[in-house]
Amino acid sequence: MGREFGEGSAPQRLAGVAVDLGRASPAISLTDAHVDVYDPWKDKWTDAQHSGTTVTLPEFERSLVVRVRSRR
Repeated sequence: MGREFGEGSAPQRLAGVAVDLGRASPAISLTDAHVDVYDPWKDKWTDAQHSGTTVTLPEFERSLVVRVRSRR
């Protein structure tokens, strides 16, 4: 069991996290894409910054959902 639930610790705040989606799928291109993230703990969508195949996530705790949509 994780510390947050098992020990009652506060969740760790993460900042400056960048994810290279090109590592998961070499064919991915974010050039013509809209990328946003959803924080289910705050019920909030936010636009994400991206460059090349890398998405920079906003500050968060626990988890985020990343959505990539074509602008075409």
